[in-house]
Amino acid sequence: MGFAPIPDDIEGKEAKLAEQVRFLDGSIPAGNFITGKNITIADISIACGLTMPCLINPTFLDDFENVKAWFGRVAALPEFAEVHKQFQHFA
Repeated sequence: MGFAPIPDDIEGKEAKLAEQVRFLDGSIPAGNFITGKNITIADISIACGLTMPCLINPTFLDDFENVKAWFGRVAALPEFAEVHKQFQHFA
């Protein structure tokens, strides 16, 4: 087991992630969650997937206004915040 090695094409992987987040940025309704006015498993799943990039680079979402606001809404939920705070010391 252990950690996967860092890919040779890390810049390409970063660009692909930014492309996917850019798509999400254009898809999130303002002031809502991914599928509408209520949080769903889609929000939790995607927010969990963005946790590590945001810990590694705290400004990662700065270019994605809608995603940054959405992530803030998810992160403010008490249940998510309780788990998320356990990872803050990795930042």
